[in-house]
Amino acid sequence: MNTLIDLTTVATASATQQLRGRTLRLDPVWPEKVAHNWTVTALLPPSFPLEAQPDGSRLRRKHARLWGLDSDGPSRVVRGLSIALPSAAQAGVRAVTAKDADASIDALNEMLVLPPREKTRVDWRIGEPYVDREGVSALVARRATAPVFRTSVRGSRALGGALGGATSLAVGGSILSLATLEDAGVIVSFALIAAAVWLGIPLAKAWSRERAQVSRTAATYRRIADVVWRSLRSAGRVAAVSAHPVVVESERDGLTTVSVETPDAAPADQRTFADALAELFGPVRTPRFLLQTGQGGRAWIVRKVLGRSGEPQYLPVPAAIGRRREDAEAFAALWEREVGPCALHAMDSPEQLALMATARRGGGDAPSALTREEWR
Repeated sequence: MNTLIDLTTVATASATQQLRGRTLRLDPVWPEKVAHNWTVTALLPPSFPLEAQPDGSRLRRKHARLWGLDSDGPSRVVRGLSIALPSAAQAGVRAVTAKDADASIDALNEMLVLPPREKTRVDWRIGEPYVDREGVSALVARRATAPVFRTSVRGSRALGGALGGATSLAVGGSILSLATLEDAGVIVSFALIAAAVWLGIPLAKAWSRERAQVSRTAATYRRIADVVWRSLRSAGRVAAVSAHPVVVESERDGLTTVSVETPDAAPADQRTFADALAELFGPVRTPRFLLQTGQGGRAWIVRKVLGRSGEPQYLPVPAAIGRRREDAEAFAALWEREVGPCALHAMDSPEQLALMATARRGGGDAPSALTREEWR
């Protein structure tokens, strides 16, 4: 048997693997055999009034523990639904199950193309060296032209303008000190220079961090990953060892996908880290704490400038970090030092419901962050 069409309702890991194992058996008279396994899934069209979509959920559960070639990149052996559906088709399934009026089951079916059996065998690279190691990474997607945070552009402009004002103040003080020899004039000029330096240093530091979020995105994701790992370690969620996050950016169809992993960490800690990072960049659901980017700051002048910089953006603090207030506060403080200005909001009262609603509406149209299990 080389082809299996799964019409069953079984979705447990053991039953699914046993069922597909029938096609994986070697055939002594057909050494070039390649197995193709199909899962037939029934989805209700968006126009249908019923909300229930049990087969859609079952489709994901069936593939949750199965290894295969990544539909988006056949050079990778991964686990999960991406072995059956490319990312565009997965988005189509989500749109259909969410009753999106623009979604179409016919369009979804057209995305599914049967690869030639010869190509499948080549993609598996049978006989080539391998490491025999599993890893878990977080996948964060955004539009290719967008910054890491939409608050970064406005924040860097506001801080840059304020920094320019402080620089002008220092220049004016210098000119005044050269233009007058009277004691009062010299005192005033030095006071202006001192004020400019006092205001300019925190403005320059904050501007540099905000600007980096726009121009050096890979470095920004690396700093964020480091903050998440260190916060998980301080909270006791991962081993008390150092990790070095690896960040890889790729672009396809107008989207930039950032893969972040900690290959030197234990597998369980890799999973905890990837889940936390995906939660941080995922949709706002019911977090205990929200992190507002492009706001706050340790210096009052930075807080004042950023307080007028426009529409806010909120990130859900990962549950593994936000279980205790002290851990969430330490996370925000570390973010402030390593990434940029921020403000922490505790969702601990009915008065915060409006803020939660604002955060959910401001999620944007980028795909949700995901985790990927890969075998090398």
